[in-house]
Amino acid sequence: MLQTVDQHETSLSPNRGAVQVHAHARAAQEQQYRQQLHQMQHLQRQLESYDDRLERLKHEPNEDRKALVEQRVAEYARDPRSIAPEDALDTIVRLENHLKLQQRANALMAKELDRDRRTIKERRGTLHKIETNYAEVLKVTGWDGKTLRSQDEQDEMKERINEMAMLAKKLREEHRAAQLIIHKKEHVVQFLHAELAKRNEQREQLDEKYNAIRVKDRDNREILLQIEKLQRVSEHTDNQVAVARQNQDTVALECLQEDNDYLKNLLKEKRQKRADQDRVMRAQASRVKQLTTRFEVIGGALRDLGLDRRAANALNAVPPPVEPIGEPDDMERIAPSDEQIPTCVYELLVRDMASIRSAVARKDVMVVEKQCVKAAMEEKLHTFEENLRYAQQQEAHTKDDKFLEMEHLRHTLEERHREYRLQIDDLLHENLKLKADAAKARQQHQQRRA
Repeated sequence: MLQTVDQHETSLSPNRGAVQVHAHARAAQEQQYRQQLHQMQHLQRQLESYDDRLERLKHEPNEDRKALVEQRVAEYARDPRSIAPEDALDTIVRLENHLKLQQRANALMAKELDRDRRTIKERRGTLHKIETNYAEVLKVTGWDGKTLRSQDEQDEMKERINEMAMLAKKLREEHRAAQLIIHKKEHVVQFLHAELAKRNEQREQLDEKYNAIRVKDRDNREILLQIEKLQRVSEHTDNQVAVARQNQDTVALECLQEDNDYLKNLLKEKRQKRADQDRVMRAQASRVKQLTTRFEVIGGALRDLGLDRRAANALNAVPPPVEPIGEPDDMERIAPSDEQIPTCVYELLVRDMASIRSAVARKDVMVVEKQCVKAAMEEKLHTFEENLRYAQQQEAHTKDDKFLEMEHLRHTLEERHREYRLQIDDLLHENLKLKADAAKARQQHQQRRA
């Protein structure tokens, strides 16, 4: 190596100082190269030792545990009765403790194995990085690790290296700026995606509102059809009422006069009949009183004579036929001094009067019930009319509110759409500008490398 250095020194220049400086630089490079080789060999040996240790750690715990288990199994298989009953619990506890110790040792060995693996991985990464840097240095500098270059070439190489370093620094700065711009654009894109999602959600809500409005419109149309139908029925009824009023106006007085005459005649007849009935009722009352007194006297006489049983049997038998009487308006004919009437006839009349009174009372109750039902139906109809009027008002207000709300939403969405379009155009313009700048920088870099 010294002879080669001497030959190189004599061939380069007669200047001895420059040759010595060059020799020192070459010696320093060779020393650095030797140190790197020594470090690489040391790392290689460490990697081999770690690999051997890993293999040993993989096999030793399993072999020890297997040997222990086989030994225990052999002992128990050979003579399981050799264990005393009083020592069985101690043996079990000892075996469990031994098993726990083995599990603890295995866990520690596994942790150590993981740590060694991480260390080996780090050392391998370091070794790979050193080899990569060394290969890159050899590739960039063109040095084969044995021959040395002149001082001028080294200075030129240093200048080129400095230029490349400056260029790499600028490129890194540009790359960092580009990454920052890309990061900002990503934030903008994410923001736009979020806004787009909100807009889609608003669009879905708007569609739901449209659907609700369509349903309300359909209900409104149905209600309007019902209202038109009711209006037609009401108009028809009003027309009938108007026609009836017109026809009634011409004959109202005549009908009233005829009704008045008829009612007067009917009232006169009723009064006459009422007077006759009053006379008859007075005559019948006196006759009933007379007959009652006679019946009491006859009953007392029959009891005194002991003929009350026969009299009762005779009364229960079929009564004798009675001659029909005309209109009872003469007191002498109604209550003659020697006339007799069966008691069953009187009781039948009393029962008929009681049934008539009860029927009249039931009719009065039914009339009152019908009047109450009519009043309730009128009240219910009035309530329905009020509810229909209130529903129509609410529907009109709701329709107006929904229309104003939809107009506001449409205006807001149009404004946001225009803003988003402007932002997208600005971002596209900025992206094209950045692409042009990147292409220009790449072209300049290629020109510099060329």
